[in-house]
Amino acid sequence: MEIKNEERDKIENTSGKDEDAISQDVEFELLLHRKTCGKTVSQRTSMKKYYRDIYKKTGVFPGGLLIREGRKASGRKSTLSKEVEKRFIEMVKEAADDDVNACGFITKNLRTIVNFHRRLEEEFGKIPVDALYPLAVKHNLKKYLEKPDYNNNEQNKILSAFLSMSAFDMIQIDGCEFKYIEIKDESGFFKRPCNIEFMDLGSRYMLAMDIYFSESNENCVDAFSKFLRSTPFPEKTINIRPDRSKGFLNLKRVLHELNLKYSFPKKFYFSEDFARARKPKDKAHLESSHRRLHGFEDFIINKLPPERLSERVSGVKIKTKSGRIEIVTISRFDITLEQLRDTGLCQRYVCEHNERLHTFSESGRQQKWKPKDKMEIFLKGAQTFRFKEADIEDCLKYGFRKEKASVSHTGQIRFKNRDYQVVSGDFYGGRNRVNVKVSEYKNKLYVFEPVENGVGIGEAILIDEYKPSEQVKKTIEKKLKQNEFETLAQYLEKQGMTIKKTQLERLMELYKQGLNYEIAAEIIQKHKNIYDCYLNNPRFDPSQVGIILCNLFFTHFIEHKKNW
Repeated sequence: MEIKNEERDKIENTSGKDEDAISQDVEFELLLHRKTCGKTVSQRTSMKKYYRDIYKKTGVFPGGLLIREGRKASGRKSTLSKEVEKRFIEMVKEAADDDVNACGFITKNLRTIVNFHRRLEEEFGKIPVDALYPLAVKHNLKKYLEKPDYNNNEQNKILSAFLSMSAFDMIQIDGCEFKYIEIKDESGFFKRPCNIEFMDLGSRYMLAMDIYFSESNENCVDAFSKFLRSTPFPEKTINIRPDRSKGFLNLKRVLHELNLKYSFPKKFYFSEDFARARKPKDKAHLESSHRRLHGFEDFIINKLPPERLSERVSGVKIKTKSGRIEIVTISRFDITLEQLRDTGLCQRYVCEHNERLHTFSESGRQQKWKPKDKMEIFLKGAQTFRFKEADIEDCLKYGFRKEKASVSHTGQIRFKNRDYQVVSGDFYGGRNRVNVKVSEYKNKLYVFEPVENGVGIGEAILIDEYKPSEQVKKTIEKKLKQNEFETLAQYLEKQGMTIKKTQLERLMELYKQGLNYEIAAEIIQKHKNIYDCYLNNPRFDPSQVGIILCNLFFTHFIEHKKNW
């Protein structure tokens, strides 16, 4: 059903918080738009025609607009036979053959579900075309349907990355690991931190940046939540382009949920535009800024307290422009990630980038501007909104690790030998178990759709704790003893002792006689002066000192045992 002109003006002036005030027709169009989010053009066309015909005939909202996909929720099986499914998969794969002269090859523009449906009906008779779409998703056939005929066509996406565009047309996301600085992680080991950056391609304005130790799911979601708080967003389609690391791919779920809550027709929408694997040119503008970030590391080294500098060590090999390999020096600081954040040095880099005059290239021409000025000019003339804090915090659940599970028709989940009961989400009434993905956090499960951009669909609480049997307890206790011996051996090696096969066998005998980590530490502390004399004496062969110390330690333990 088409919207009248005055109603169209009304929906364009609606920002998401006035949904109760809009008319029934406009509300129907809004529900229909959200129902078709993430669908292909052909899917959107057929779905919109189907629901508009029902609404025009009955005047009532179709039930399908108000619930999730019925087949996914009920666990019903496919209506297609095994023979049809097998033949469909074979036809799609043959159509994307590398050899364009192959018998089953079909050019990319004709490689559509509708065309394959027509061929299948010639072989098997009447087949519902709607059943082929979820089958293509289930078997990951999208890569065959969209595979270009020739590799040269892939260059089109690279060329478009350097065209002039407006602010918020594309947001590039990438991580950059430090090269010359190491700080202590949670385990007390030195590790290089990593920056996760968000840059607007149109204005080159850096919207957000924070430091972590990796690009994990949790860190990427946390950085994305800071990006959502960093600025008001215009009511337009915004392309999000991260790379294809696992943590960034997980953002598909967050983008999908935000689209379901905030997107409007011809207004705000987050569009996924992921960079290709091992193609840094797809994020050329953000990659080029990394060189300046590595130069900023010298400023950080100079500003950090000198007394926190632990040591300088040789680091990674870097290939220079001349092709020569050189080893760089890494500065190790005895500070944590939170302490580095509290210095505000990384935020100073962001401010310096946004407020400094840069020379950029657009459409083959060099121009100069300050990213902050260009962003402010755009925001002044744009209609904007901000995400609600509750919705941003709700996205943090996507940061946990997701694993496969299934929900019974009674709403129960068996996960890692523990039983959970679904307390939110509709999983009841189906005949079969529903496949989902879950994240465990503090005796609670967050339930998600199993697809790569699946949103959260429920929560489950723990109802039965796992209690190991006596045999399992004995096995665990045995493993703990084995780990205790390994800890003892590692401790002795850290004290400068060399433990080879002979020493390891002797150490096992003494371990069975009662030697443990506490006794070893007591003996070494008691005879520390003697051990230091051996270690610091240049007359001894360095390759033999470790064995001498180990044998001396065994003698001291025998003496210690006599005093028990």
